Amino acid sequence: ILELPKGQAKFSLDLPEEFSKKNVLVEISAGAKTIALPYYANAMSVQVIETYGQVKVVDGINSKPLSKVYVKVYSKTAQGVKFHKDGYTDVRGRFDYATVSTPEKSPTEKFSILILSEQNGALIREANPPQQ
Repeated sequence: ILELPKGQAKFSLDLPEEFSKKNVLVEISAGAKTIALPYYANAMSVQVIETYGQVKVVDGINSKPLSKVYVKVYSKTAQGVKFHKDGYTDVRGRFDYATVSTPEKSPTEKFSILILSEQNGALIREANPPQQ
């Protein structure tokens, strides 16, 4: 089921079975208004732990940690959006999205995180930076 973002009219759509396990972009048009929303087919559960700047990725069916899941992170600062870091989840299914070894010139306002698994699909999450 695909739902519109908060603040928009309530609407849900059951995707046809042939698209239920694929990543697709759904476009909804009504009059002069058009909204395009991504639908990411996935079989994983992602927990964003903002306190520590980590994501935890587990299998959506049996809740076992998923290692070797690719994570790509972008950061939003006063200067704009830029690549922050990427890597893979560890054996605990965790990835530290916030820490980098070089000092940041400008504080991060928000993170956008792509979580991509070959077997379990993809998700995008947003997160606040950890409090110092």
